[in-house]
Amino acid sequence: MEQCAPVGDGGRTCQAGAWDDAVSRVLRTALTDVDDMRGNADFRRELLASLHHRADLPDWKSPANGPRGEDDIAELVHACRTYREPRTALAAVDAFLQDRRGNERTVAWFGLCVQAVVSPGILGTQRMHRIFTALRRIERLPESLEVARYADACRAARLNVPLAGPTDLFRALERLNDAQRGPGTRPAIHRFLQLLAQDVPEPAASALLEVAGGPLPAAVPRLRPAEIIVQLRLEEVEAAPSETPRYQVHGAFYSHEEGSLRELDSWIDPRKVTEEELLRHGSSLLTGWGDLAYEIRDYRTRVRFEFLLPWSLLDHAVDLWTVTPYVLGHQYPVVVRSLDRHKNFWMHAMWRRRWDELAAQGCPPPPASATDHIAWMTHLKDRSVPAGGARRFPSLRFSSVGEVTQWLKAHSSLACIGVGFAYGHPDALAQQAIEEAVAKGIPVLVWRRDDGDPCELDTALRGRALSRLDELPLGTQSLREAAETRPANDLGRHITLLWDDPNCVAQLQHGMYQGVG
Repeated sequence: MEQCAPVGDGGRTCQAGAWDDAVSRVLRTALTDVDDMRGNADFRRELLASLHHRADLPDWKSPANGPRGEDDIAELVHACRTYREPRTALAAVDAFLQDRRGNERTVAWFGLCVQAVVSPGILGTQRMHRIFTALRRIERLPESLEVARYADACRAARLNVPLAGPTDLFRALERLNDAQRGPGTRPAIHRFLQLLAQDVPEPAASALLEVAGGPLPAAVPRLRPAEIIVQLRLEEVEAAPSETPRYQVHGAFYSHEEGSLRELDSWIDPRKVTEEELLRHGSSLLTGWGDLAYEIRDYRTRVRFEFLLPWSLLDHAVDLWTVTPYVLGHQYPVVVRSLDRHKNFWMHAMWRRRWDELAAQGCPPPPASATDHIAWMTHLKDRSVPAGGARRFPSLRFSSVGEVTQWLKAHSSLACIGVGFAYGHPDALAQQAIEEAVAKGIPVLVWRRDDGDPCELDTALRGRALSRLDELPLGTQSLREAAETRPANDLGRHITLLWDDPNCVAQLQHGMYQGVG
């Protein structure tokens, strides 16, 4: 490190440099990338005046009048390096640039290089510079959602992680590099770099692993959530009885692992729209959700879209919402959930009990199918419903809601109902029967929105060879995808699956502004 001492009439003498030539090269390169530093002599003179005021750098001569400033920049870095307080001088250069050009990406990069000199931390200046140099070549870097996941994984490994709330990648690296090492543990910065290396391309990944001391141990799995759950809640807003109902959209998505949800992002759209406007409006909201699109860009990540709907929207075709250029239901499993049941805690005990019955169902041996666990019901006299065979539950043809209630009581382990009519059927008894099934805890219902033949739906689901009922979301998505190139009246374009997992609910979500559950 440089040692500078005053001599003679106010001059100074300097021995070894405050940093080596490799660090100087990094600083020069970063400064040269700042447009005004390279090509604007007036800007460099303004910087010189500022430095003389703040740190008194007599060794930096007045900038030349030439159109390019590489020589001036080299002189500036050398002047800082040979100053009696080199880090103070360098920090003064950074402070000036941040104040005048702080919104420029190149200035931000220079600031990172300066911070590594001013505060070398655990890794030291040169290794931090190697990290920044490697990452700078990457077009799109991991965002705060990934940073939070890396931090959580470091905490799980009992490492000291001084991060709280959303943090961008470089602030996280700086804080981890400055953190105190926990007793008997490696610093968290090494594990963080190993995790980061999994999500960046070469040659940056190798550079990070070299600094980190090697890749993650084989026993540590790749850091990817087991599943991403996207929940959209459509709240009906208060309106006069004579007015058309309007709805407000709340969105959030979660990492879903081992029965627990961790929120990654959420928002509330302030606009209030009618049902007719929902398809276009909702599609626009989804298409513009950049954080979600980035999170699910890896084709290996399992994703499910869940729409929490009030009674008035339970038949809304949410699977036909689009994420440009795709129809949502063609790309992902899309299910609906009962918003009214979520809000009514009195319904939850029966709901959870029937869900546990569904979860306990095993794989039936061939030729039986998981769809044999679906019980069918209808009130329409001219309509057949699937029956017979190896079905576990009898079908129901009812003429009153009371008959539905008795049927549900008689089959306490029933968890999935196939509905032989549309929720939007003009007969009020249709809607009442579905609402009674929800109130009595049935977690899964499936029907055709076009009020078509339920036997055709049963046959199509059987054709998916489902081994367990928990494969229904993927089975219906398969039918929707197959319908993409078929006529508009194809069955796959008209399936609603109510799939309501009571365990897939984030804590404290039931308030107006607490997520979307």
